[in-house]
Amino acid sequence: MEHRSHHGPLPDPDTLRQYNEIVPDAAERLLAGFEKQTDHRIFIEIRAMTNHERESSRSFFGALIATLTLIGCGTYLVATGHDNAGIAFIGTTVIGLAGTFLTGKKLDKTERAESRHDLIGPE
Repeated sequence: MEHRSHHGPLPDPDTLRQYNEIVPDAAERLLAGFEKQTDHRIFIEIRAMTNHERESSRSFFGALIATLTLIGCGTYLVATGHDNAGIAFIGTTVIGLAGTFLTGKKLDKTERAESRHDLIGPE
């Protein structure tokens, strides 16, 4: 009784030869299917990255417009004699931006660590 073990996406060469003995061109069809699946996975990953970049751009410009509007409102309030309200508008906008920036940096660091873990395994 023989026990064989193999790790990886494809069978070892001996197993591929045995497949060919049972079903002609089985190894070629298996490799072609593997290549097709790899191409499909790459296509899906590229599409996901493109969608993520597009969504990030939309979010950035939306936040930019909201920020400029709030700072503009605060400036208008200060200019028209409503100093406390204007300073509150501008101050809360700046504090909100700083909080969002710091939270985003922390999330980016976590995502990079997770990606590294997925690529090379635990350290």
